Amino acid sequence: MAKLFLRIGFLILMINIISCRAQKQEIEKEVLCELIEVQSYGGYKLGQYQTITNQFDLKSLYTQLNLTRKPGLPIPEVDFESESIIALFMGEKMTGGYGIKIKSTRRISTSEIEIQIEETKPADMVTMAITSSFSIYKVSIPNAKTSFSK
Repeated sequence: MAKLFLRIGFLILMINIISCRAQKQEIEKEVLCELIEVQSYGGYKLGQYQTITNQFDLKSLYTQLNLTRKPGLPIPEVDFESESIIALFMGEKMTGGYGIKIKSTRRISTSEIEIQIEETKPADMVTMAITSSFSIYKVSIPNAKTSFSK
């Protein structure tokens, strides 16, 4: 009888260990992201990063971006039950050749991601115009709490 209880206890312990490993592996998976928009003009004057988790904020963002565009950029369809939007703004620069993009993503927890940003600078001759580059991404995590690093 004691051996039976010992075997059942050992079996329960092994199941817990295996399920904890499976959860940890699920959390550490890379977050899928899809580039929706990349532009050199029409972003914000100051550099900033935004996480958008609802339709109202997404519409507000595109309203701001479309102030000087005719026709404007279409608002993408986003299922906020399973996705969020990440918007990266470089800020105003005095020449062309600048850009901003997501270099990598890493899931920290079920609702938290870490995003590494890459900013590019001109390497050759570029246009002499004020630019304000931005990129917009759809990420596969709802209500994402994000931390950004360069």
